[in-house]
Amino acid sequence: MKIRQVVYWGIFLLLMFLMFLKNSAFAHARGHGVPLRVWKNQVGEVVVRANFLKYENDEVWLVDEYTVVQQYKLSDFSASDQDYIKEIYGQIQALNTPLKSEAKHFSKEFRYTLLGLGLLFILVSFLIFRQKPKVYSAFLAAFGAIVITTACNKDDDNNTPDTASFTLTSEAIVNGQLLDAYKCEDKGADGTENSIPLAWSNVPAEAASLAVIMHHYPFASDTTNVNSYLLLWGIDPGVTEIPYGTADDGPWYMGANKDGTAISYTSPCSPSSATHAYTITVYALDQLPSSLPAESSLAVDYATLKAAISSVTVVGEAVLDFEDITP
Repeated sequence: MKIRQVVYWGIFLLLMFLMFLKNSAFAHARGHGVPLRVWKNQVGEVVVRANFLKYENDEVWLVDEYTVVQQYKLSDFSASDQDYIKEIYGQIQALNTPLKSEAKHFSKEFRYTLLGLGLLFILVSFLIFRQKPKVYSAFLAAFGAIVITTACNKDDDNNTPDTASFTLTSEAIVNGQLLDAYKCEDKGADGTENSIPLAWSNVPAEAASLAVIMHHYPFASDTTNVNSYLLLWGIDPGVTEIPYGTADDGPWYMGANKDGTAISYTSPCSPSSATHAYTITVYALDQLPSSLPAESSLAVDYATLKAAISSVTVVGEAVLDFEDITP
């Protein structure tokens, strides 16, 4: 093999290596030919036969046998299916995160090196234009342009806030279930109840205000009917916890309880034997929604707070799902 051929093969392989560094592959759940999973709701009825596609912000996307993508709420499914969704989601995140971090960006020094290399290839292409076949010159010029483009290209990942580690926990919830000590709290003379303890970490740096919503769907198949148990807004992003029974005592604002009769938290308290799914979400917002009052208000219900949150930019969400099981 001639030296010139070796040089061009080396250039080709270097180009492939650069493209590999710049691009990352992302995993998703379930490949072609995998049998469809049977998904069931809270009472054991079959919801759909499909494969898992995506889970984000309490929303689940499935693809059925006709390759039609269907969207559901996490609470639409049985407890075992919800656990499966979270397990698969965690596996996908574990597979994708290292790839993203490795391909996230080139260092400034490496970019300058690539830029110089690209300019060198273009310069050489002009010098040999009249001495060698034009195809060689064109190849070097094109390769130099690609190298320069790679060096100058800004990474989109650098502009995306990293909210993957924004997490929410509660000492009242163990293995996804609410402890009995935190159910059916006694009401005070003013109708208030002791609130569930909450703690969160890694609030996005872009957050200027936090809001908290705890909700439950009384009928799993009807996500338009929502009961809210905790509504908070105007929380400083430096706050990282709300201890037990203090949701109505902090330097923030509280909305109506489940029945709309008091400014308070409402504890889960099912009168019949059943398993009920609840979701608590901490929203990191780029600003305090101007539509909300600067005081606790009975007029702020679930719909009001959700509408206010949607009027600003949500820079991160920490979600905690749990069940209240009544024997």
